[in-house]
Amino acid sequence: MLDSYRRKNDLVVATDYTGIYNDGTSISQANFSAFVTATNGRRVFWPAGTYQFQAGAADINPEADIYWEGEGRATVLSNFEEFSPFGNYVVFKNLRFKDCDYVIRWDATEALTADTVELVEISGVYYQNVKGGFRQPETAIVWPRHVSLSNIIYDTIGPGGAAFQFNGGAGTYMLRDIIVNYSIDSTYNNGITLASEQDGGAGIDTAIYVENLTFTNLWSREGYANPANLYTFYAEAQEGTVIKVEDVKIQNTNLPLIYLRGASTAIYDGIDIRTDTLRSDFEGPVLLSKTRRQDQEPAMIMRNSVIIVPNITAFYKENIGDVWLYDNYLENAGVGVKYTVNVSVGEVPAYPMTVLMHGNTIKNRASSNNIIGSFPAQIQRLEMYNNKFIVPSGSIPSGANGLLIAGANVNDTMQTLIMRENYFYGVRMNAGTRYIRNAIFENNEVIGSGTHGFGAFNSSVIRNNIFRGFDPDSIVGVGGGATYDWNLYTPNAQRAEFIGNTFDLDNFVRVCNVDIGQAGYCDSLIMNYNTGRIKAQTGNGSKMVRVDSVNYLEMVGNTIEFPTANPEHVVFVENAINFANISGNSFHASGTVGTRMASQGRRVEMISIDIGGAHDGRYST
Repeated sequence: MLDSYRRKNDLVVATDYTGIYNDGTSISQANFSAFVTATNGRRVFWPAGTYQFQAGAADINPEADIYWEGEGRATVLSNFEEFSPFGNYVVFKNLRFKDCDYVIRWDATEALTADTVELVEISGVYYQNVKGGFRQPETAIVWPRHVSLSNIIYDTIGPGGAAFQFNGGAGTYMLRDIIVNYSIDSTYNNGITLASEQDGGAGIDTAIYVENLTFTNLWSREGYANPANLYTFYAEAQEGTVIKVEDVKIQNTNLPLIYLRGASTAIYDGIDIRTDTLRSDFEGPVLLSKTRRQDQEPAMIMRNSVIIVPNITAFYKENIGDVWLYDNYLENAGVGVKYTVNVSVGEVPAYPMTVLMHGNTIKNRASSNNIIGSFPAQIQRLEMYNNKFIVPSGSIPSGANGLLIAGANVNDTMQTLIMRENYFYGVRMNAGTRYIRNAIFENNEVIGSGTHGFGAFNSSVIRNNIFRGFDPDSIVGVGGGATYDWNLYTPNAQRAEFIGNTFDLDNFVRVCNVDIGQAGYCDSLIMNYNTGRIKAQTGNGSKMVRVDSVNYLEMVGNTIEFPTANPEHVVFVENAINFANISGNSFHASGTVGTRMASQGRRVEMISIDIGGAHDGRYST
């Protein structure tokens, strides 16, 4: 085989050159430097064997084109470190580097000439006990136009190292089929970090593309460095470009962190992060995205991904642009979790920002003070379809549990909230109703949990949903006086509709609570064709509908059974009502059911009043 290489003018054999040995004999810097000069621009074949370099022998800075290939793991370059070539290309194929510091290093401290290398290509390479395969810090003056890393196994990163660091910038990156295994020492700096300086104006869309990347045995030593700065995978690109990351797995780790930033779009597809132990000082999040896009295309897409981690935020998105989350499974497996999903906005956008969630399962195992999802009012449109939100705590959650949408922020208003065909178990929904204009909650199934706040100040539609309580015999707290409310808060609402819903609730206090403050006013409240059974609490002020002030109240065709204690009032108007149509309803109870409508000095006109079912016939006006 060696003769076939020798017969081709562009192919040479490394061992044909003076002082390049593959039998373990030391290779000096003088012989290696002469070899690099002689093979500049040639395709060099390294036969199987062990090439043992003297200390510092590879630490040279040639302006040379490098194209080396070997026989896979059988070609071993030992103690080969600090090599700094800066020609047109650097290509390593089918080699094994063993017991090295940084194999290639481009630092400002090296005797390099500022230049652009067209291509860095590393494929079929095996690293064993190596501090770093490539080091290009932010201070580097050599800049690669294209970087391609493929079919690489990195077995043990040396102390204080990183598998690949391209922090000084490059044009484009393509990474495929890479496995990185960390050391027992666990004082690494990073796994892989990439920075692209290519902007979209150069006609390049995808600046960074990653496929099939696996990190294993990532055990970071307690107290070593700031865990927020120890990245498993970090990629930064310029606005106008795309970062695409597919099939990335992080396994057996206590410090998983993927961070994509700077690009117009970040795409996560098939991310798989699972661990049950974390460094005690790591506050997360596990997946962090900061991107910026000002057109109608998404700034971030995550799909087909699985993240299962304890105690920290699974996913965090900041800055501006649309967010799409499809078919993901996100779970906080520990106790005391703050967020599972947190979408934040670093800057208030002057254009529509939409968050779309479809087919996700989001689970939070904390028993209190957790937020399964947070979506601020700066998001102008939030749409959720066919998702599952689960808090399997085994008790009625307390504190800030649940789904937080459009929290208090007087400077911003969410224009539209749509939630259809979702499943909620043990999740409190807290939609910041003073900061949502229009809301639709339709065809969802809600099981358990306590007070819900849901609504909008312009229009709220709650239609064709199923509301069920926990099983009182299996859930802690129900027998101890716990309550279930479905409270529809609509301050300054123009219209609120509660239509075609089905109830199966235990220990409720209020079901439809349209809570208008003293300065608030509801024009129309419609509660029609709702059915089911509600176990009202005795002597606890139970009400089917409570409203502060309303112009027009309509309750038509409702069929509700109260199998145990009677509600104090089916309809309770706190202050004022102008017109009411309450007809064709059936409220069946074991005793009497009351209705109160107070005028507070306003004119009250009752039309079509017919409660039906068991009722004491009294109207308090």
